[in-house]
Amino acid sequence: MNPAHPVKESGPQPRSLSIVRKFIYLLGARGFREMLGAVFYILLARESPALFGEFMLALGMGYLLRISADFGLNQFLVPRLSGKESNAPLLLQVSLLKGALFLTAWTAGLFFLSSQDYTAHLRHVMIIIGTGVGLEVFSNTFFVVLQVRGRQGTEGIVRSVAALLGFGYGIVMLLAGFSPEIVAFFKIVETTVFLLFSGYGACKGYRPRPVRASLAGITLILPQVLVFGLIDVFSVATAKINIFFLQHHGGSGEVGQYSAPWELVDGISLMVLELLLQSVLYPVFARLWLLDRKEAVEIAKKAFRWLTVAALVITTLLYMESDRIIPLIYGPRYPDAMWLQKLLALTVALTFFQYLCSFLMMSMGQETRLLLYYSVVLFVNVLLCRIFIPGNPLEGSAWSIIGTKAVVAFLTVFHCQVQVRFIPGRSLIQLGVVCAVSAVLFFSGRGWVPRELVEFFTLLPMIVLIGAWWKRDRTVVKESPFARGHDEG
Repeated sequence: MNPAHPVKESGPQPRSLSIVRKFIYLLGARGFREMLGAVFYILLARESPALFGEFMLALGMGYLLRISADFGLNQFLVPRLSGKESNAPLLLQVSLLKGALFLTAWTAGLFFLSSQDYTAHLRHVMIIIGTGVGLEVFSNTFFVVLQVRGRQGTEGIVRSVAALLGFGYGIVMLLAGFSPEIVAFFKIVETTVFLLFSGYGACKGYRPRPVRASLAGITLILPQVLVFGLIDVFSVATAKINIFFLQHHGGSGEVGQYSAPWELVDGISLMVLELLLQSVLYPVFARLWLLDRKEAVEIAKKAFRWLTVAALVITTLLYMESDRIIPLIYGPRYPDAMWLQKLLALTVALTFFQYLCSFLMMSMGQETRLLLYYSVVLFVNVLLCRIFIPGNPLEGSAWSIIGTKAVVAFLTVFHCQVQVRFIPGRSLIQLGVVCAVSAVLFFSGRGWVPRELVEFFTLLPMIVLIGAWWKRDRTVVKESPFARGHDEG
């Protein structure tokens, strides 16, 4: 994103340093927020698996509300904010549209809650947290403005202060023994800070414009974001629907058992994807697909190779250490979470493939086909939930998400492979050999060789492969025409 109004600095600075500084601002704010959030959720989980499950269910509902109201409008804003001196009419249009979408989704959520046999206490928690998460759609608009203006430092401060006050409130209320409904207001506190400070920073200096002209443009925006908005909604829905089935058939306690490993597995996956794919590789794919498709395919091949080996290492560690990680983080009351983590670790590679190919398809202008795939996968997800979860809620929830991830990964990977042949055959063979060797070392050494030694030798072939690839690829950035052009730009 290129700022429309760069912050004045004491002398010219290289663009690469400016980009790194902005990235560090947001990374630092995210790290601070994740740390506070981890403390709060761990305390919550140690308080009670059922209470933890209720909050995770409420957060799931909130994410669905937020993504339904965001509806791809933030992506729509970025290029349009960059080219105008005053964007007040556009911001008003987008905010009004988000408001209408939020009210629609929130009303649908109330109807859903009234149709379930949830306790009054659970309904209250879900309404409070869901509303708090959903209202973030408005602060996200202001954050986009700050990002386009190059004020990532301001955004980082706002996010850090909001996290401190929101999660700080939640931690204090939880430790003081207040009711879950009172604790649930932590999200309202955080979102209120988001809105007050980000709104003030983004709207400062804007001059009012006629409202009638702003309202007239709303109907022109929705068709432009429809495809991307539905992709986002379907993507989040496929990851969250199974916990609502699990709540219905297993209760809040089992939602807590499932959420403990899923928060770890999905959190690690999304952190890698957001920092690498969404923030770095997607803009590269989108630019190179127009300028140099051969180079774009080469970068896609390298991304597939490195994401696959990263997924292999992460999956192996989560599988081998599940019986240590879960008790260490969540305490002794999560026995089912330990074996669930072994199953859910299988989704890491599937998630990496899904998002890599999704970004490739959007870079190629094939978002309509991607939406078709996501529509099919959402139907498959509901079907798998109805088949697997009623008879065995916990294991069924795990297999339903694994099956869903497998279907979407197959559809997107197959499509991209047919289009651009991005899967390197030689690297795939090497990965297969490493997987086989590591599996033999792990299963043959268990029981008679010390555990730490078995795990070390299991990871050793992967480490050797990473070293070989790194040695082969260490000059790629310097030799890439795109890299040279980017540095010179």
